[in-house]
Amino acid sequence: MDIRLAKGKVTAWKVFTGTLCGILATLCMFTVNAQSAEEPTDTAIVLDASGSMWGQIDGVAKMEIARNVLNDMLATWPANHRLALTAYGHRREGDCTDIESVIGLGQVDPAAFKSALARIKPNGKTPLTAAVQQAAEGLAYTERPATVILVSDGLENCNLDPCRIAEQLEAKGVNFTAHVIGFDITQQDTSGLRCLAEKTGGRYATAETASDLSGALNEVVEETRTEPIRLLAVLSPGGEPLTQGVSWQVTELEPNFEGKYQVLFTTGAPQGRVTLENGTHRIVARRGSTRVPHIAQVDDSTRQIEVVLGAGDLLMQATLGEGTPTLTRGVSWHITEPEPNFEGKYQKVANSGAPQAKFTLPAGEYRVEARRGAARVQKMITVSGGEQKIEVISLDASDIKATATLGPGGPDIKRTINWRVELPEPDFDGKYKLVTSTGAAEPTLTLPRGTYRLITRRGQSSTVTPLEVPAGEQQRITVPIEGGEIIATAHLAEGMPPLKRVNWTVTAAEANFDGNYPKVTSTGADEPRLTLSTGSYRLTPKRGYAGATKVINVTTGSQTRHAVSLDAGELQGRVFDPNGNQLKGGVSWSVFAIDPNTGEEKRTGATGAPAPLLTLSAGTYRLQVRSRAFGTTNHTITVTPGMQQTVDITQGQPATQN
Repeated sequence: MDIRLAKGKVTAWKVFTGTLCGILATLCMFTVNAQSAEEPTDTAIVLDASGSMWGQIDGVAKMEIARNVLNDMLATWPANHRLALTAYGHRREGDCTDIESVIGLGQVDPAAFKSALARIKPNGKTPLTAAVQQAAEGLAYTERPATVILVSDGLENCNLDPCRIAEQLEAKGVNFTAHVIGFDITQQDTSGLRCLAEKTGGRYATAETASDLSGALNEVVEETRTEPIRLLAVLSPGGEPLTQGVSWQVTELEPNFEGKYQVLFTTGAPQGRVTLENGTHRIVARRGSTRVPHIAQVDDSTRQIEVVLGAGDLLMQATLGEGTPTLTRGVSWHITEPEPNFEGKYQKVANSGAPQAKFTLPAGEYRVEARRGAARVQKMITVSGGEQKIEVISLDASDIKATATLGPGGPDIKRTINWRVELPEPDFDGKYKLVTSTGAAEPTLTLPRGTYRLITRRGQSSTVTPLEVPAGEQQRITVPIEGGEIIATAHLAEGMPPLKRVNWTVTAAEANFDGNYPKVTSTGADEPRLTLSTGSYRLTPKRGYAGATKVINVTTGSQTRHAVSLDAGELQGRVFDPNGNQLKGGVSWSVFAIDPNTGEEKRTGATGAPAPLLTLSAGTYRLQVRSRAFGTTNHTITVTPGMQQTVDITQGQPATQN
């Protein structure tokens, strides 16, 4: 049972001590009663002694509260019940291996326990998972019944998974149980602690507050006075009890107004243990996609409850073709009802991304679909109760490993390529139906047997390849892209470093009827790498108010570099007032190109940046500066290729001195 308490202030640490002691006593009672007159279960207390146990509740350290609770518990411990004590985090800071068996398994000596507890001082980390595992091993849990009671005020912080360890302990142990008490835990995610208890059939309790704890503890004590009942699940009547993959819930007998059943108890132990009062109970067994509610009548003679799942285990495997090896990756499974609903949709039953997937399904007929790449195959499968069967679906497909080269026999293209697989014939509208697509450089395409068109595109170059796909094969194809690759850089002048923040446009080399050059592609990359179909192009970089055009030729399989000189200069503009203070705002610049022959001006551009970096083609310009404070100032400058210059403009009259 998951005991959760309403949040509220603890009014007295003695009340809290009493409630925690009640929990420990309850769990101990559970352990003793579980074995009844048989051999008593060996028990280990695992005590959190991490640094956070110095925290206080109403002025008393949590470690001090825990000591008092444990000492009170030991005073009434059964003489024939062996006990051990393990602590962690009490000797070294930051050490996830700081776990100590403080008192070995044996008959209880209250004085020795009290002395040992007094020596434990909180100090380090919280390796609770490893501590529980070590305590279980100390109890020889694989040879005889064993119980661990963990008292912790924090979550695992040493990178182990309590849930996974719980599954291992439950699977290997002889009636192993871990009870977990969350002592003043405030963290929101306590799923690991809860799972540690539930996977082993134990109890998870939170002792964060005390206001409503008394009633809850009385209920737990009453439940644990009787021997726990074993919960067993079988696939069909007379079958062997299942030892894995089963989880359990005990719920209210009737649903609430929303039609939901309130859960009273849950455990992930395949053969769960639960204490139930005499009477009628609703128990739900779950395995895979099978969920079976069971109404059980419990009396003093009830020692186990068996639930018949009426289900079968189905292992699904896939192959590319008949007689080919079983696939070990890339397969997903989708199981639905056999017939669509009134909306034409198939109701989902189960899914799995495991290439060889195991399902537990109620007896009946199902529609199973295997998927790999573009291959989709459905098969109707009947599952019988108690049956354990293997079904193999042939995808009737092939794996195509595709690579592209730059021209026939050229270098492999390792960068992103666009691949598109289409049906070979267009539809009524002249469009080709898409089968699958990817942007991977070297994809593996799983395609059903048939004929396709494979379109391979990189940049502005593409190739269409007819593709005949058989069934059950794994083959490689290499597609030569009919084009070449260029890498372009732009420079203020020849011999200068490449420029950044350049805009590139590629157009056809010849103008059309309207005198325009049709655009091929564009990019803002500083040094673009472009794949272009064979032919001639105009390559135009532009930066600021400067641009240049270079005609280039691209041949199939070629890889060439092109440096384009802008024959331009850069001007860093700044504006100052008469006192030499640079103006940071309220400034605009206009640039006018001056024709060297006629002296006519043509507006080149404008900017509202107070200190712009202007890239201008070689020539003479008038720079017009406007500011709110000083009006308009003009400055004429001649730009030469490769020039990099700061232009300082001072405006207005000196300020009036007071």
